[in-house]
Amino acid sequence: REMILGMGPAAITLVATCVAAMLLSLMPDATLFVAAMLLGVVASATGLRLRRPAWALVAVVAVIAVGQIARHSIDVRRMRPEWYRAGEDRAFAEVARWADAHTPPDARFITPPWLEGWRCLSRRGTLVQYRDGSAMHWEVGFEAGWWERLRALNCAVYYRESGLAPELQRRYLALTPAELASAAKRFDIDGYVVMPTTWPHGQDLVAAHANVGYRAFAIDELRHAAEH
Repeated sequence: REMILGMGPAAITLVATCVAAMLLSLMPDATLFVAAMLLGVVASATGLRLRRPAWALVAVVAVIAVGQIARHSIDVRRMRPEWYRAGEDRAFAEVARWADAHTPPDARFITPPWLEGWRCLSRRGTLVQYRDGSAMHWEVGFEAGWWERLRALNCAVYYRESGLAPELQRRYLALTPAELASAAKRFDIDGYVVMPTTWPHGQDLVAAHANVGYRAFAIDELRHAAEH
């Protein structure tokens, strides 16, 4: 304790910054943030040499803030609250970025209901997410519309602690192009349907976008398949 207190504020900041940088280097996509932290180390060391601990601390905070802005977007006006992510499913996040860049802002999608974060990552609407049901706790009657949307996707499953996601996946993958087209018509979905690459009907359809985990199909493509 005496050793730590004897180091002084700037030295403590220097050590803490180094430790934080090492921990953050283990996180995915943290390169710019770690670089900012290391620049903060240099700023802190400079403040220590100049015997200005307060300036060292201000420099660290400023450099980290700049690093965070650079990490998200150079154009601050386009920054998004990407803290609400779709877990570690990078393929799903990539489809969301494609939707953001290549579809109209008012386009609406049907996406796998067990996955979260679509609205934030794509800035596009989606028919339903299972977690949407939480709104029933503060909006009376919300659960009726939420349940109907899940039912349209064959995913009206009561919540349970384990096995929910696999059951939702099984039911969602069992949908046919005709059933998806019907749900889209009923709820005025005019954009695309995002399906896992394991969807058996996907092999016979032309995808508007695809990656290793998901394919996005235009509603018109599903309608055409349903009619033939």
